[in-house]
Amino acid sequence: MDSMHIYEPYTKKYLLVCYNFIKRLKKLYGSKYTIYTDGASYYNQACKWLRIKHIVYDDNCKNIMERTIQYINDRTKTLMTIR
Repeated sequence: MDSMHIYEPYTKKYLLVCYNFIKRLKKLYGSKYTIYTDGASYYNQACKWLRIKHIVYDDNCKNIMERTIQYINDRTKTLMTIR
């Protein structure tokens, strides 16, 4: 069995989810903003379909973004346990 057939449904699913998410962002904020991602192919394809500028960020920026997201997640968990 070809490995491409195993991953293809997931890629299509992610592409559809990504497309709908970026479409909502475009509806809220317009197409004048740029989408920065980690380079997954479905982001690139969705941005092409929606005619939104797409930039893949480099490793330094990726590390900063991941640490920021982790910090936000840690703070959110703390708030949720207080309640």
